Amino acid sequence: MKTTIINLFLIVCSNLLMAQQDNVHFNYDKCGYKGFAKERFMNLYSKEKRTNVPVFSTALLSNRYKVDELDFISIPIFGWNKQSYNCGDNIEFLLAFKPDFLFQMVFIVTKKDDLKVGIFEIFDSYNEEIRKKDSINNVKFPLHGRPVMSDSKVIEKEIHKYVLENPNTLVFMIKGLHGYWAVIDGELVKLVKKGSKIKGEPSSEYVCKYYGQEFINDVINDSFRIGYRYLGCPNCEINKLIKIDIKN
Repeated sequence: MKTTIINLFLIVCSNLLMAQQDNVHFNYDKCGYKGFAKERFMNLYSKEKRTNVPVFSTALLSNRYKVDELDFISIPIFGWNKQSYNCGDNIEFLLAFKPDFLFQMVFIVTKKDDLKVGIFEIFDSYNEEIRKKDSINNVKFPLHGRPVMSDSKVIEKEIHKYVLENPNTLVFMIKGLHGYWAVIDGELVKLVKKGSKIKGEPSSEYVCKYYGQEFINDVINDSFRIGYRYLGCPNCEINKLIKIDIKN
């Protein structure tokens, strides 16, 4: 009897451990991201006011709004763990869910009516990473594209509203991919426009279908091939659902 109880206890512990291993845990410092975004904004705002050269949009934001009339939406950008990807893999374990205040997009919105009036990017850590690689490889004339790609005009126009309407949802971008991603009820999704609303599609299925194995591996290894025809895997099956546990 005692042996049976011990065996049952070990089985329960083993199942709990396996369940934990099937989850991704991430400590998200929302205030830290926003605080750094505001600090960078203040520097750029002062520069714009001093030089009369637009920084955040085609118009001079500093002539239209006072600082206390504006708020900020921080969109973190996450990179990749250096692991290979096969069609059907879950991308949750491939993403580097590590806080990096120096790698984010920032929307500027009005406090009064939630209008998006400007945008700026903070790519400091990405630029430093590229600089080090180019220095090691003795690259004299570096040519690098943007680390993230924008979404459709409709999504870009409405994404700030989605973030404001869903304050408990982590919305972010992924290095090398386009558009916006989110964690909804523990599930990683790609945000897409469906009808009149922005909704989430399962991320691993989306990546498999629209990007494919070669593209993702090239993105992970910073070896994107310009002009190469990447193919997705429309019929691949995803291994299993992975939950993401976010702690603020």
